[in-house]
Amino acid sequence: MNKWVLVAAPALSLLSGCSTETTDSKNVATEAIWGEFKVTSDGNRARLVAELNVDGSNGNNLKLTDGDKLYATASGVTKELIEDIDFFDVDYQAYFDETKSNASYSIVFERQKSAQKLISTVQLPESFTIFAPQKSQSFNLKDSLFISWQGLSSGKSIDFSYSASCSAKDGGSYSTSASVSAIVDNGNYQFSFDQFEGLKDEQINRGKPCEVTLSLRRRNEGIIDSKYKSGSRISAEQIRMVENIKVYF
Repeated sequence: MNKWVLVAAPALSLLSGCSTETTDSKNVATEAIWGEFKVTSDGNRARLVAELNVDGSNGNNLKLTDGDKLYATASGVTKELIEDIDFFDVDYQAYFDETKSNASYSIVFERQKSAQKLISTVQLPESFTIFAPQKSQSFNLKDSLFISWQGLSSGKSIDFSYSASCSAKDGGSYSTSASVSAIVDNGNYQFSFDQFEGLKDEQINRGKPCEVTLSLRRRNEGIIDSKYKSGSRISAEQIRMVENIKVYF
């Protein structure tokens, strides 16, 4: 049985539990570097994000120094990952046009001083397209409908989620989201909005519609170089969304 994971709260600014401290890579041995690499395709382009921390996911952010660098290759195109600082979190990013099914990505961490190259690889899952519902459609909370997609992945599963932004009775805003993992990847998933407990919360102003985004996600795990700290990982996702859906009460 699929199980929903629900998050519902008034709109708040949330801070991550990760460290905001930064350590230069020249001061950290390779075996103490934890890495997480994620390739995310929306069907038009793919975004590669690399996060390097000291000793684990909650360790200090790693800043590449002294010639250390990250670069990635997909379909013969190689790009160096560029540092991105967001709310004190340091990661490295690159964008690619390669989004097709099973496209291979190779991510290399090159260490100048120790002359090491850590090579990790991952393949994008099969591409797909959501054809129902359509962007900006309107529904009633009790409506039963299908989310339908083309481009099946036989024998595999797909993850479904929603997020909603609503007006609150106190004049503020209210947001809610939930997800269900590993539904059957057969091209159709039936649901109704009133099965989402977050959309039945008493804080919601039912005189106004909620704006909902529906998402489907396929995910592949890749092969991480063994020289990274234990627990490091690499993955690739194909994500499709249907936005601006209005849900009335």
